[in-house]
Amino acid sequence: MKLTDEQLTLLKTALDSAAKRYDDFATTDTPLTAQFTKQARETRALLHLISSQDEIHLVNNTPDPAPPVKIGECGVDAGMLYLGDPCYVINAALGRKPWDEFIRAIAGPNGYLETYATVESVLPNGKTPFNAGVVVTTGYGDGVYPVYAEFSKTGHIARITVEFISDDD
Repeated sequence: MKLTDEQLTLLKTALDSAAKRYDDFATTDTPLTAQFTKQARETRALLHLISSQDEIHLVNNTPDPAPPVKIGECGVDAGMLYLGDPCYVINAALGRKPWDEFIRAIAGPNGYLETYATVESVLPNGKTPFNAGVVVTTGYGDGVYPVYAEFSKTGHIARITVEFISDDD
């Protein structure tokens, strides 16, 4: 993509302004003074390089991120989904509370979960409170919802998405 003259002028103005700010910071006596001086010098060098070019073309070398991958589905029979560590719900009442007490704890002012709530619990010592997870409503209530994952460059799950309402709905 070629920069227009207006875009080039804006870029030069921004770089000049940044270099002046770095100069201002470099005059203060802080542990970062040397870093600000270096940044001002590098910004001025970039400004000089840009000013000496007849045309500037921007190239995006960043590869497009991998699309999300469907990793499964999540069945819902309570019209809500819990996101938290399974150790707090396996062989224990959810959030270490009976179901009706749990529902009252997450209910909004109308007596039911309206959108989302934090699940509060206590550690097994019975004394230390913490946030054990999040409960959210599921768009259309009970059903089976697809779960998608996005992976980091190292192959770890970076984020998950549960699709309650598709773009087509």
